[in-house]
Amino acid sequence: GLALLTIQAHYPSLKPHICNINDPTAHCNKPEGGQKAFLFLGLYLLAFGSAGTKAALPSHGADQFDETDPKEAKKMSTFFNTLLLAVCVGGSVSLTFIVWIQIHKGWDWGFG
Repeated sequence: GLALLTIQAHYPSLKPHICNINDPTAHCNKPEGGQKAFLFLGLYLLAFGSAGTKAALPSHGADQFDETDPKEAKKMSTFFNTLLLAVCVGGSVSLTFIVWIQIHKGWDWGFG
């Protein structure tokens, strides 16, 4: 999904022409059918892959530990704490660093 979004952000033929929405006399073109299909395919693949990973990862990780053993129960608690920390740090990085890249370098660099 990210690869398709990167390709679409990089090639001008896969997106509508740049339009100044603040100019009332500007004529803005809507995306064509192939451009919309490429965009939605990338977005749906990205959502499908993220949903599968986010739903399966906690239960798959918890299944690796024996909760009747006190040492492994502590390790399972550490696993969930580390997983939550990784999700929060990943969100923080994506909201700061990746957005900075998209603003200063372009959407294709940010998706890439």
